[in-house]
Amino acid sequence: MVRRLAAILSADVVGYTRHMARDDARTLVSMRAMRTRVDQIVTAAGGRVVDAVGDGFLAEFPSVVTATEAAATLTAELSEHAIRDPDALELRIGIHVGDILEDIERRIYGDAVNVSARLMTLADPGGIVLSGSARYHLGDRDGLETEFIGEFEVKNLVPPIPAHRVVGHDKNRLERPSGDALGTKRLESLATLPAIAVLPFENMTSDPDQDFLADGLVEDLITALSCSRWFSVISRNSSFAYKGRTVTIAEVSRQLGARYVVEGSIRRAGDRVRVTGQLVDGATGAQVWAERYDRQIEDLFDLQDELTLAITGALIPSVQDAERTRALTKHPKSLDAWECLHRGLWHLDHYEAEHQRQACEFFDRASVLAPLWGLPFAAKSWSTVLTITFEMAADVGKTLGAGLEFAERAVILSPRDAEAQHAMGWTSAFARQYDAALKAFERGIELNPSSSGCFHGKGFVHSMRDEPELALEPLRRSLLLSPQDPQLHFRRGHLGQALFQVGRFDEAIDEIRGGLALRPDYGFFYLLAASLSAAGRTEEGRAVVRDAQSRFPRNRIEGLQTFLSPSLYARHREALDRL
Repeated sequence: MVRRLAAILSADVVGYTRHMARDDARTLVSMRAMRTRVDQIVTAAGGRVVDAVGDGFLAEFPSVVTATEAAATLTAELSEHAIRDPDALELRIGIHVGDILEDIERRIYGDAVNVSARLMTLADPGGIVLSGSARYHLGDRDGLETEFIGEFEVKNLVPPIPAHRVVGHDKNRLERPSGDALGTKRLESLATLPAIAVLPFENMTSDPDQDFLADGLVEDLITALSCSRWFSVISRNSSFAYKGRTVTIAEVSRQLGARYVVEGSIRRAGDRVRVTGQLVDGATGAQVWAERYDRQIEDLFDLQDELTLAITGALIPSVQDAERTRALTKHPKSLDAWECLHRGLWHLDHYEAEHQRQACEFFDRASVLAPLWGLPFAAKSWSTVLTITFEMAADVGKTLGAGLEFAERAVILSPRDAEAQHAMGWTSAFARQYDAALKAFERGIELNPSSSGCFHGKGFVHSMRDEPELALEPLRRSLLLSPQDPQLHFRRGHLGQALFQVGRFDEAIDEIRGGLALRPDYGFFYLLAASLSAAGRTEEGRAVVRDAQSRFPRNRIEGLQTFLSPSLYARHREALDRL
């Protein structure tokens, strides 16, 4: 046992039982996000979280000043979130300084721990209470004013403990609205993502036994869509309550609280099956997406898996596009966090410097409105990758460093979100940390098996690691999962890159040209020229180089060294030097 002096901070969630009774799943997600932020703030202040169980945590710091500043930062962030969301979690915190005993497992004991816990119970929601000794050590600090609130007895301790409430640390907060005003200002962000309901598909055959095929497909769709963090999915039990009933989309949308509704049908004739599906905006009745799939039945389970992947791959980007369009129709000042994210994503898909700047402004606004949400930081990280890709970065190293920080923040705040792993994977890949990138992409696929972006990234990393044979399958899968993706030109180009590496030059040429037809990109022009050179089509390759130099006079092959591995860049140069 080691005895020493330390500042002890005790905290717990106000009204935890009430939150759990109201919505236990949401409360647990919010607790996880809050604890992640607690770890960040405590560590940054030089402290450590000693214990975190149930709805509270215990931390120690080398000084009262750092403990109080960390507490003020944490409560201010959570209180800002609570202004806009009445169901958000808030902490109450007590701080004391005194002797503690630390055992070999670094657990701590002593009266200082007990006093801080007692002080915590005296704090208001979002408040901080200091003991008299802690107040003495705090001294006079700008922005950390205190107010004496009395003396309180603590069991087995004499005399009573003086207590001081910290005031002023939140002086820049907005006034918290009350009553009806609070409801009108509620933040529609992480807990109120647009919901999607998948209704039971209609069996159009005369055989009622075929219901199992329709029901199995819908159940698989609900499961697959639930892996996406872009929307919430109405449960199977709620959706299947409409089986066999005649209802309108508007009724389903209103009764289930779903912004989007999927409906469809299955018709079987012998060994062939036809599946139709459509995605409808529940508020307007407008059709967002519709498709028909004709398949041969060989193995029912394989067929179900194939249709699930195909429909999921089409639905997710369709919902994203609809949400971006909806966000564009609103005035920027009236956007909530979710809408700010999608407004930014619209700019993100336009690869010019000004669009990237505006995208990041919207992502910043989203992160202010929802500070414990990781997706805005993931989007900012992806913006840095695009900025480097299109040579818009004044300082590549600084831009990449910022991208890695944004990705780390996204993973910390949203550890179970495939999009956060996607951002970490790409920034790590551009930093040539290929092992870390591959680990992130594989974790993203584990979290969401329909993540076409993570399959794309996995294939890219294998290509960079001179493992093109391992790159082909995930790259092809990314195309299958999202055939209408805004990044399709990248994916076809990178598939062409892997085909070039394995010597299948004609196939590489077809894929690269397919990507260039979607969007001209100077890097893929040079890859096309290298593939043509390797295929012995020298004159065609020279024409492509001239075209690239005409379209992109400021970009040269040397610029590809920023994001290609040295060995792959050398293969490009070797082929191009023969032209």
